[in-house]
Amino acid sequence: MINSVTKPESDFLKPTFYHLLLLHDKNSLTNLDDLMRCYRYFKECRNCLAHKGGIADDKTEDAYKEFLVVATTTNLGVKEVPVHEPIIKGQPIKVELRGITGFCEIILKILTTLDAEFARSEKAEKEFLRRWKNAHVSPIFLTRRNIYQRENKIRGLVRKLQLPEPTTVSDLETWLLSKRLIF
Repeated sequence: MINSVTKPESDFLKPTFYHLLLLHDKNSLTNLDDLMRCYRYFKECRNCLAHKGGIADDKTEDAYKEFLVVATTTNLGVKEVPVHEPIIKGQPIKVELRGITGFCEIILKILTTLDAEFARSEKAEKEFLRRWKNAHVSPIFLTRRNIYQRENKIRGLVRKLQLPEPTTVSDLETWLLSKRLIF
């Protein structure tokens, strides 16, 4: 799924932001499949609580069995595995607050990872462009004489978009020039 979202890749976003986003402590690309098994377990528990009177069904039991295989700190990349209780079809589901708290960490890891992956795609360029045009109504003139001032100005303009600071400015500057967003 990630490949379908990230292809084609952005020539300017990937070198500008992606490597920085990979370094985020919640980025968990290598653990993503296991994190998704944990997510599915809690989602199926929620579905049973919301729609089946809290009684486990086949889907919930299967999700529990799949999660149980990966329910380790190493597989999930967490300090503590979310508290979970055994699931038996036809029996009431028991969910603990500590499990929900741990599950929130799992969700943050999934979102951080997917956000970073999306940030390297051409589709993300449209979102970047939309934010840029909303924050900067008219093209911005940058001094040509001092490269450091120009790069610092671009970094500041990106901060206004509530995005991380760019790793490199050269590819971003070239792209902004090609879109006539800066001069």
